[in-house]
Amino acid sequence: MSLTKILIGLAFAACISVPSHSQTKPAESTSKLKKVLHYTKCGGWLHVDGQKDLTEVLDVLSKKHGFKVVQTEDMAQLNLENLKTYSTIIWDNNVDGGASVPDETARKAVLDYVAQGGGWLLVHGAGDHRESWDGLKNVMGTQFTTHGDQGAGDIIYDREAKAHKELKYMVQDLPPSVHISKDEWYAFMNTVRDLPGVTIVATVGPSDEKVLLPYRDGSTGDKRTYMWAKQVGTGRALYTAFGHGQNQLYAQADSFGTKAVYENLRYVAGDYQNGCTNANASNFNPAARVNDGTCTGPGVGLQNMDQTRTGLEISYHGVKTTLAFPHTGGFSVDLRNAQGKVVWKESYSDGAQASIGAGIQPGVYYVTAKNGKNLAQQRVVLF
Repeated sequence: MSLTKILIGLAFAACISVPSHSQTKPAESTSKLKKVLHYTKCGGWLHVDGQKDLTEVLDVLSKKHGFKVVQTEDMAQLNLENLKTYSTIIWDNNVDGGASVPDETARKAVLDYVAQGGGWLLVHGAGDHRESWDGLKNVMGTQFTTHGDQGAGDIIYDREAKAHKELKYMVQDLPPSVHISKDEWYAFMNTVRDLPGVTIVATVGPSDEKVLLPYRDGSTGDKRTYMWAKQVGTGRALYTAFGHGQNQLYAQADSFGTKAVYENLRYVAGDYQNGCTNANASNFNPAARVNDGTCTGPGVGLQNMDQTRTGLEISYHGVKTTLAFPHTGGFSVDLRNAQGKVVWKESYSDGAQASIGAGIQPGVYYVTAKNGKNLAQQRVVLF
């Protein structure tokens, strides 16, 4: 490989961070998914097969990943004190939202639970809420209208999810698109793309228009939204039209459907939440699982030094780049390999120039700038 240039994303964040936190999907060992409320009371047309399928999937997933599932139709369970004992709640094909939760106090408890940091996964028939519960209508952003003939379609994960700071982890281990040979596809009143607070997770791709009907507002193509997420207060809601039942889409424990449900649950439970994960920082967020580079406080970041921006010109095999960051006085820079071993280290003053040695091989490294107790760290790719 030709050693022709160095690429460094060098707008140095004002924090100490372990680079893998921002680059790697959070491990299951840190999962916040501990206890799930599976609510199956339905005030409208009952998707018997859909609820049966999802119940079986949750049984498989809970045993495999070690979380508890409580299935209920008891509306008395929907009080805020009880709901807060759950990592997330699932509405499973609950057609006619108001009739599925007829008690106003229970409805308020559900919305308060989500707004205060809870997770809410809404499956298939829950989108047919009949506009009978205003709070659910606001979370959904639309309403089911009708469906076409059963047939084939493609679930396509959307660019918005792939770029989202949390949802990108939810979709990264799923295929970019999945062909479904047969399902009952929903159409809605309107697309939810571009609605405030909504991120599109997936659309449903081109097929026979008898199968994939345009929405009431005329939306087709990538506006034919199929799965989407919404931030609700400090909580997360996610709706998926996947889950009609009958077509054996959950037939295998490792099927796309089963994997998607698990990732949906991890997302709404907050596994992919971004924030400051440094316990020494003044803005430490104990709920965060992904370091987003916002840590602040003495001994944590460079922001406590004076804001004189100093350029360190780095040359790697003749190609130069400039690293600029605030600091006071001299500083040191080191380069570590993926195993954490220091492979190059120098100390500099203002306006310094550095040439990384010819012995450094192409690959992924981590460059660290230090000034006293303050430091900043960034992943770099040398090639």
